Amino acid sequence: MTIEAERLIEETGAAVKQIEDLIQQSNAYADEVILSIGEVKQLVERGQLQSDQTRETFDGILRTLENSMDEIQRVEKELDALVKAIGEVGATTSTVAVSAAKTNIVSPNY
Repeated sequence: MTIEAERLIEETGAAVKQIEDLIQQSNAYADEVILSIGEVKQLVERGQLQSDQTRETFDGILRTLENSMDEIQRVEKELDALVKAIGEVGATTSTVAVSAAKTNIVSPNY
């Protein structure tokens, strides 16, 4: 074998070794990417779950507010009715007082 052939064999062997190293490094990077994708997927799933829970919480708050508004409107109607009834009692009391005063004027002996 000539020196030239030996040199080509050595260079070819070195090139094959470099290619093997690059393939191993590429495989290691691919494994890291796959692992990272799995972690990202888990984080996205957790974020989705938290988002769903937050939406449910806000839906509950909204329902509570709606119920409170309904209750406030019901109490407001009841208060309006009470104020009206008190006004009617006051008017009736005034009428009775005027009638009583007239009765006392007409028949002071009773």
